[in-house]
Amino acid sequence: MNKKEKSTVKIVYKYSDDYKNSYVTGLYGGLTPRGQIKMDFFVEYFETIDEENFEILPDGTLGNKQNEENKRAIIREKVTGILIDIENANTFVDWLNGKIKEHQKLVSNLTKKKKKD
Repeated sequence: MNKKEKSTVKIVYKYSDDYKNSYVTGLYGGLTPRGQIKMDFFVEYFETIDEENFEILPDGTLGNKQNEENKRAIIREKVTGILIDIENANTFVDWLNGKIKEHQKLVSNLTKKKKKD
């Protein structure tokens, strides 16, 4: 190979059989004992939890209903978990910050265009 030729490599992206898109509203996690970052992505929503309490009769069967409660709770349903090392986490942060800047520029341009119209 002469000095003017550049060395290149082709990267091909393939989807695994269990690949899926997931909508998430939050993330929870921390450091592992080995210094990696564990992230659990979740979807957050309200859910009403209905509870009924019954008397248990001496023969073990259910007796009369004692009370009924409706409680509202916030559910954080974990969708997927990610385990990532620090080097890749930094690369991910840089990539994500770039996407945030792209989004902000797009929104700014659309806002400016609307004001002109």
